Amino acid sequence: MPNSIWEHNEIRSFAKDGHVAFVSVDDIAKAVSDALLDKKSWNTNRYILGPELLLYDEVRVVSSRRKGAS
Repeated sequence: MPNSIWEHNEIRSFAKDGHVAFVSVDDIAKAVSDALLDKKSWNTNRYILGPELLLYDEVRVVSSRRKGAS
């Protein structure tokens, strides 16, 4: 389902109308940086979460602005 968001103009999720902690490239970069620079190995699984809980409609608005859609 590549590019399904842009092709179908929808985001599908099991969360339905719930809030989700979306992860950005910046969130991932911070986690990688922290893992590499930490003096002690994490040696564990980590959950990477975005800084705030968002509704899918909020994400749609931001994505539309970045894409240049209305």
